[in-house]
Amino acid sequence: MTTAVDSKRAEPTKRSRSETVKQTVYCINCGIDLRGNQVDGICPDCQVPVADSVLPDEVLQTTPAQIGRLYDASGLVYYPAMLLSALIVVALLGMAATMKNEYSNLMLIFDVGFFGAMVSPTVSLMGIFVLTRRRSPAYYSAHYGSPRAALRLGLLLAVLIAGMVAGIWYLGYVAKMLVLVAWFAFPNAVFLNDLNHLMRRVKRAKLGKLFRACAIWAYGLSLAALVVQLLRWERVQQPALEGPLVGLMLFTIVAGAALWFVVVRGLQAVRRTLRPFRGKGA
Repeated sequence: MTTAVDSKRAEPTKRSRSETVKQTVYCINCGIDLRGNQVDGICPDCQVPVADSVLPDEVLQTTPAQIGRLYDASGLVYYPAMLLSALIVVALLGMAATMKNEYSNLMLIFDVGFFGAMVSPTVSLMGIFVLTRRRSPAYYSAHYGSPRAALRLGLLLAVLIAGMVAGIWYLGYVAKMLVLVAWFAFPNAVFLNDLNHLMRRVKRAKLGKLFRACAIWAYGLSLAALVVQLLRWERVQQPALEGPLVGLMLFTIVAGAALWFVVVRGLQAVRRTLRPFRGKGA
């Protein structure tokens, strides 16, 4: 990652914190522009270390006070995840009376799991904003509130929307499934990978590796779910695909349940890791 600092005096393999911020870098706490400040100094407005904004992957949220505040933020992720788990279980129990045959039962279970996957990004996005990439409202206001930033963001959204509309128009069902799977694949994987970085900063590398493995697992599971949906579509014209479809659905259901269980237990471990820091520091 390239930092917004003067790199002429920096060693090739090590960033120097005695440099001056040469580009626009917004303070992660108060949102002011830190251009011209020393990397090893503090923000002139809120006294948060400048390095926290310039080198976030190395030093962000490592003080006891900052880590302690993350414990409360982790509850905004853990409890919704538990609620979603309970809703899925209730939905499965509610469908038990309507199940007819093995194939229909499997389809219903897969659909409930797919619906849970569609809802799960709301939990992951909450985690990204309040836990793993925590920023103050002032930061976002300063970073995205300028007309130029708003224009860039608007153009990006316009291109994405136009691409999705064109894909759905020309590819139909395939494009719809791609959009749906991408919706839950990327936020979930990004959040899990961010948890990896967060746990490494608090000296829990093994737990971080678990979340990194879960992120890879999430990508693979999303691909399997996409293939299942495409096979379901093709099975209407080719009944011979029912065998591979059933096998892949079973794999996806079991792997998805296992991934969800591991992630929830991982979130419990995160809270146990952060709890001792609660209330420490200013």
